[in-house]
Amino acid sequence: MKNIFLAFISLLFIQQLQAQVAEGNKFASGTVNLFLGENITQVVLAPQLGYFISDQTAVGGSVGVAYSSIGDGDNVSLTLAPFIRRYFPIVEDKFFFFLNGSIVFAYGSYSIGGLEVTGEDTFSISLNAAPGFIYFPSERWSLDFTLSGFSLNFISLDEDPSVALLLGASTASPGLGFSYYF
Repeated sequence: MKNIFLAFISLLFIQQLQAQVAEGNKFASGTVNLFLGENITQVVLAPQLGYFISDQTAVGGSVGVAYSSIGDGDNVSLTLAPFIRRYFPIVEDKFFFFLNGSIVFAYGSYSIGGLEVTGEDTFSISLNAAPGFIYFPSERWSLDFTLSGFSLNFISLDEDPSVALLLGASTASPGLGFSYYF
């Protein structure tokens, strides 16, 4: 009887500890992604909101600003990205692994050498799947670390479309952020 009681108390405690990723909860977060390569720089600032549709599964969206520099060309874009995220507990209530899937829509303008190129608007759609880790130092706050994952990109510079498949989990382009759970 004592073992059943202890198991019941443990189960209640574990459920309470994982309250951050429970159905009905919401979160607000901010992420900064930075990619530095040879003649390529990209910075993305993207606040996001999420809602847990079930325990450990959240959906949400992000609106952000992206800056890219490739050689002498610069691109400034506005982004919109709906996402779905599944959490997997690693250490009770403190540490989670997650998989994030998103569709990113971006629209912006392109310039070369500081001069805006007339009519050279950019539009892109990316399908992304990325892994990440979340650490909860407190009940309501988390630190988020995301690696680049798999993406399929469609990019159009006016009427010159191209498709690129980018694969890998590069540590050269991690995302670091924070979240508030309520």
